[in-house]
Amino acid sequence: MPSKVDLADATINAAMMLDSLGVDMDTQHTKQTPWRLAKAWNEFFEVGREEPRFTTFEAKSHDAVVVGGLHFYSVCAHHMLPFFGYAWIGYIPGKRIAGLSKLVRALNYFSHRMQVQEELTSQLANYLSAKLATEHVGVILKCEHLCMSMRGANTPGHTTTTAALRGGFMDDSAVRAELYALARE
Repeated sequence: MPSKVDLADATINAAMMLDSLGVDMDTQHTKQTPWRLAKAWNEFFEVGREEPRFTTFEAKSHDAVVVGGLHFYSVCAHHMLPFFGYAWIGYIPGKRIAGLSKLVRALNYFSHRMQVQEELTSQLANYLSAKLATEHVGVILKCEHLCMSMRGANTPGHTTTTAALRGGFMDDSAVRAELYALARE
């Protein structure tokens, strides 16, 4: 990532791109679009620039923790179009548990950048495994990709599912089945 954000330069480049694509930039709705575009993308990417604080607590339970149905957005690294969907994040505590909001913050940290779903899933699982000092982590993402829905294959409404399973979520069929069952709800 660049060390500094230059919204003025981003605005100029957005205007040049839109103009090069033949967009009429002289209407009441489009005159400020390059600035709004630069500002919107900066606001989105800002979340992924600084790693969130990840608070943990001593684990008194070693039963699985699953947080699901977490709505999130990301941006396709290939086409710079959004993809969005739901995440299910599970782990079996070792010595530490996380504040539940930290799981959401970790998801946002990795999703608020140019991404591909497969890598996002794996990055999140690896990060949580390291932060929670447990090998037992499962992450499932179900997403719709606008690069397939509104262009290319033109298949709106589809979803792509990816899973990164570690430790017991990979090795124990009952634990794995429980996570997948939760993700179907």
